[in-house]
Amino acid sequence: MVSGRCKMQVMRPKYGIFLFLIIFLSGCAATRQPDKRASRLVENSRYAYLNRAYKTALKNLNHSLEIKPNNDSAYNFRAFVKMAMQDQEGALNDFTQAIRLNPNYPAAYFNRGTLYLQMGEVNQALADLDKSIALNPKNNDALNNKAIILNAIHKPEAAKIIYDTLIVRKPKVGRYYFNRSFAKRKSQDWQGALQDLNKCLDLNPYDYEAYYNRGMVLQQLNENKAALASFEAARRIYPKAFYGSVELGRVYAQLGHSRKAIALFNQAIRRNQNNAEVYYLRANERVKQKKLSAAITDLKVARILGYTAAQDKLKQLESM
Repeated sequence: MVSGRCKMQVMRPKYGIFLFLIIFLSGCAATRQPDKRASRLVENSRYAYLNRAYKTALKNLNHSLEIKPNNDSAYNFRAFVKMAMQDQEGALNDFTQAIRLNPNYPAAYFNRGTLYLQMGEVNQALADLDKSIALNPKNNDALNNKAIILNAIHKPEAAKIIYDTLIVRKPKVGRYYFNRSFAKRKSQDWQGALQDLNKCLDLNPYDYEAYYNRGMVLQQLNENKAALASFEAARRIYPKAFYGSVELGRVYAQLGHSRKAIALFNQAIRRNQNNAEVYYLRANERVKQKKLSAAITDLKVARILGYTAAQDKLKQLESM
């Protein structure tokens, strides 16, 4: 019989926060022992999944469920395989089937709630996570994801209370400090957010996301030199992520380094030619370099793309 569990982390770019999904590979106490053949197929699926042979894993799980159709943990596991294959609806159906077979299966509620969260279905996600927490109050990951939702629906104080609880339980988990910093940023507590990000980096010195977000917080505090140092630390860890970084370009601009700022804005435009703000920012730096013709061209593009501030700036330059 397959035992244990494995986790995978999924980052939600909108929030910059990691979500945690748990794959329970063993049946829970309410599930009957499957016959040896079905159990062996699930075990084979586990190894296939860990080696990213998703089609093989799915085939084995399908066969296992033909033999043992009431195996709730097999449905729960098959949902993860379908998620890896970009089949969210299929995964949702499998998590739901696991819950139908075992209404007291906290992991299935948790997993379905997390999937709903990834899909942007906030109300369904919150309901499932609350059910999972009611069945298993010690599930820190469920509390973490609930706090993500509360922050997303503009309830940062409620989110912070949950993160405070998580930090008391697990004071050496850097991700909780990182996540709490988002709730503090939502309530404009920039110093508190900075403290949490610093603590996260004390615990995880190579956390690219923490350095990057610390740079953004430092910008809000008008500490541009410190922000630049934090962004550069993030870039050393993950250079590719900073190709065309608008935030890094903005900091260089604020510190008077127009050439470096423009180089980053050029990259950003190559990545996305429809980003109106970047044309506007590049125009400002070209004005500083006295390249008015190029600046006017950038402002015209920004105006076409709908950046309203470009019009006033354009009138100002054309009257010079």
